[in-house]
Amino acid sequence: MLGLAFKNTTRNPRRTILTAFAVFIATFIVLIAMGFMKTMVADMVDNTVLHLSGHIRIRRQDYATYEDVMPLQFYIEDSNDIAGVLNGLDGVSHVERVSNVFASVYVDGALKNVQVLAVDPETSNFTVGKGVSISQGRLLDSSAREVMVSQRFLMDMGLDVGDSVTLVSRTTNGGTNGASFKIVGVVDSMDASYTSAIVYIPMEWFSKLSHMEDGAIEIRVELDDEERVLEFVDIINDVLSNGYGYEKGYFEVESWHDSTIVYKFMKIYEAMFLVIEILFFFIASTLIVNTTMMSVMERRKEISTLSTLGFTRTRIRFLFMEESTFIALFGCVLAIVLGLVTFHFAGRYGIDITMFGADQVEGWGFSKYLYPTMGFGSMCMYALAMLAVAFLASCFATRHVKDIEIADALREEN
Repeated sequence: MLGLAFKNTTRNPRRTILTAFAVFIATFIVLIAMGFMKTMVADMVDNTVLHLSGHIRIRRQDYATYEDVMPLQFYIEDSNDIAGVLNGLDGVSHVERVSNVFASVYVDGALKNVQVLAVDPETSNFTVGKGVSISQGRLLDSSAREVMVSQRFLMDMGLDVGDSVTLVSRTTNGGTNGASFKIVGVVDSMDASYTSAIVYIPMEWFSKLSHMEDGAIEIRVELDDEERVLEFVDIINDVLSNGYGYEKGYFEVESWHDSTIVYKFMKIYEAMFLVIEILFFFIASTLIVNTTMMSVMERRKEISTLSTLGFTRTRIRFLFMEESTFIALFGCVLAIVLGLVTFHFAGRYGIDITMFGADQVEGWGFSKYLYPTMGFGSMCMYALAMLAVAFLASCFATRHVKDIEIADALREEN
């Protein structure tokens, strides 16, 4: 019967091609959309952990309360010592101190606002981490009065590598302080949130400039196992309370789930994935239902003949369902083949999503280039889902087979 069902797919080539094309389009769009969106979400999570919060972010509760006015006086004292202790905890993969603030640069007799990232350059994700490269110059020396900058900074300020720049910052006592630094390198980050005018300065020198005394605004902790994040929130609170004597509530110790907007919207993304799948599977199933019903109505004589030869109505229904499944299988296979080709080139050369304004949205962790991918196994799972939808749609469409009167069908056709 499978051979007969396969042969029947050639009886009406136009209808077969139309149905297979609908299944192909629906499956291909689902594959591309799911591959693109899931890669984008994974990329956003990576960038969020690397550049925005770590798995756990530590800062003074007072700073969190008045963050909008950048209260530098609420910095973390002894940040270097605390970071060292946390880095020694079993299960912690990386700890870094970060002060992400705004300051001014004195250029051509005027002050221009810029973003300043104070980091430990030899180990920071911002200078030597994943997705970061030094496109010009070299890595700065923490002991020297040197800075690195973004390419946008050089363009906006009309400066170049080797030039000196005067940085003016607020201090912890409410005053201002300035110092000159030599530009020794240009940082190129794949994270689209860091394409504006940015100055990367050693934590040691920014502490002197802002009078923080070995302090930092934040300490970010990355874990070997992200699933243990809530456990480590409690562990870090215990270290700060028992090891350093800080009262509960002095620090804000938050997982990236609570400190960023990316995690909060992941459930929305998952709902969007489901809606896209249902929408295109529904469109394909509608066409399968219509074409199968037309096929049943046009082949009433054939159905009646098979009935007189001893075929049950259920077996005849399965014949049509097998035929529809063969057509859907052809469309799914074609979608998988084209999907493999698409993901091969997209994953190799990438897609510049700054064309869609990704670099204008801060705090979401979008990368400048996205390299979407999807494994063959995942593609097959979506194809199987489409085949199941096609089978169920044809099952619904062939319900009229049992209503066909054999004698009437034979008389009408003759």
